[in-house]
Amino acid sequence: MRRWCKLSWRWPDWRWQWRRETAQRAIKLAGASSGNYPLVNLATVDAWTGNTDAALHLLHELLGKPSGDVISVSLLKLDPAWDPIRHDPRFQALLKQTDLSSTPPAGSSQ
Repeated sequence: MRRWCKLSWRWPDWRWQWRRETAQRAIKLAGASSGNYPLVNLATVDAWTGNTDAALHLLHELLGKPSGDVISVSLLKLDPAWDPIRHDPRFQALLKQTDLSSTPPAGSSQ
């Protein structure tokens, strides 16, 4: 059973498409009341299915919102859920850009 689970994560098939469609339906049904969790789930599914463009678009959108409890640069750097896109130069640029924009200017006290 464990081996089958590992294989299902490596080779996307119809189940990933079903998960993406389910996540999209959940976002539509929940609306703004559910916060950013459904978008993070959808970005994760996109990352694992090889839909890197969609995953990066969602991450860029999420990192532009106040959503530190759901997604942050630190979480993206450490969470293995983002391993499929971690080495993409656009992912690295997004982390660097967001990390720089969230750093307070030198000399400011916070």
